[in-house]
Amino acid sequence: MFYARFIRLVSKYADRNDDAGKLTRRLRGKMGHLWLFLEDYGVSPTNNHAERMLRFAVLWRKQSLGAMSERGERWAQRILSLRQACRLQGEQT
Repeated sequence: MFYARFIRLVSKYADRNDDAGKLTRRLRGKMGHLWLFLEDYGVSPTNNHAERMLRFAVLWRKQSLGAMSERGERWAQRILSLRQACRLQGEQT
């Protein structure tokens, strides 16, 4: 019942030129991936794993108020990625 209503709404708004139309066209393009977690056993229905992997970086950025320059942002991205990679490989950070 939900799926049929969802498809009906996507079809109804797809021809509009506003944000609703843009959203429904994007959903239509991603339709094959939306329900993948129902078909493949190993696919998680949530992105909790990805969110947990980014949690430290988000908390760091919130506490430090981010960087003041593009160069600083790139440095933070790289160092936080390095920290996470080392953590996943069991290295000390």
